[in-house]
Order: sequence, then structure tokens, then C-alpha cells
Amino acid sequence: MRFKLDRTLMQEDLDLSKTVDLTQDLAALLSFASKVAFAIRQYSYPYAIKGMTPDPEFAPNDVYWLSTCLIDLGWLAQCISEGGDQKILSACNQLSESFQRYLGQDVDSYVKAVDQTHAFERNKHRFNLKDGIDVLNAIVRKIIHATSTLDAVKT
Repeated sequence: MRFKLDRTLMQEDLDLSKTVDLTQDLAALLSFASKVAFAIRQYSYPYAIKGMTPDPEFAPNDVYWLSTCLIDLGWLAQCISEGGDQKILSACNQLSESFQRYLGQDVDSYVKAVDQTHAFERNKHRFNLKDGIDVLNAIVRKIIHATSTLDAVKT
């Protein structure tokens, strides 16, 4: 998927090579999201009746935080569909910070929330939250690189 960067250029300055291809990054985010969804599914009824639910006493908490992680990605989807590099940069940066908090890492003096950290810790064998952070950071790097390249071409 390509999107145009937010820059006002004369028609003759438009260069399709100055678009950002996020196809692989979005594919990686979909893969990440499917792994989180699989972790959530492990708490569902079919697994519960077979006694296969991981840590049933923590199920409500874990399902809440794991699904919140997926819901958060919806914001990025909205920003991508609306277009605009600044919106996407902002969404990626804020999602990366949220995911870091889910890992229990202090971001901007955020108080650690043990329940969310443990939810992701209990499911780390199903998916790695750092993979999601890495994809978000890769998107940020691509957009910043393309933006700085475009700005250099304009000057």
C-alpha cells in the first residue's frame, strides 16, 4: 500500500517514487494482530470446556488487555485510510508508547500497571509485543526518511 506524503508541490514536482510503500509493514501488523487474536481465542468457551484455558483466573483481565491492543491498532488503520504522514507518525508513536507500557516499560513517567504487564507476560509464548513495536517504529522510520528526502528535493 502506498500513500502520498503531505506536501504541496507543483504538478511537475510530483514524483511517484516519493510515496511510501507500507505493504510489508501492514502485512507484519496483520500477522501480529492475528497472533494476538489467537491468544484471546485461547480464553474462549471451546478451550474452557476442555480445560485448556490458560490461567482461567486471569482470563477477564487478559482478554481485556489483549483485545485493547487490537483495538488500539484500529486507530492506526483510520489514520492510514485518511492519509497524511503526520497523522500516521503520531499514531505509530503513540501506539509504540502504549505497547511499551503494556510491557511495563516506563514511558514518560507512566505508572506501571501490573495487571496489563502480566497479561502480556502470560501470553508471550503466543506473540511478542516487541514485534508490534518494531513494525510501528519501522513505519515511522520509512515516513521520516521519505519526508526528509522529499524536503531535500524541494530545496
